[in-house]
Amino acid sequence: PYAQRLNHLQDHKIALWDVLHRCERPGSLDSAIVQDSVEANDFEQFLGAYPHLRALFFNGRTVANLFQRHVVRGRGFTPHIPCHVLPSTSPANARMKPAQKLEQWRGIQDYLET
Repeated sequence: PYAQRLNHLQDHKIALWDVLHRCERPGSLDSAIVQDSVEANDFEQFLGAYPHLRALFFNGRTVANLFQRHVVRGRGFTPHIPCHVLPSTSPANARMKPAQKLEQWRGIQDYLET
């Protein structure tokens, strides 16, 4: 269940936040996002509120591109922590086998507190 997954993230001190606050997207594919409708979340405020965050991880290239376009270039904000693009966990990302995705996602363990 979703609530259980969120609790698991919190137990491991992992924050989960969308790059976009809102947008229009007919259908479920990120490629369908109407670019003129995009409003990014305020990462400057978020990172200021949580100064102990150690890195940002993006669930796929599309999300990382949205961050670059609407946060870094759009707001002129560059995060003070490393940013990493990981393979999308979406089933639409069929280029990689689940085991390959998992192996790359395991790299976040280097940033988790022990």
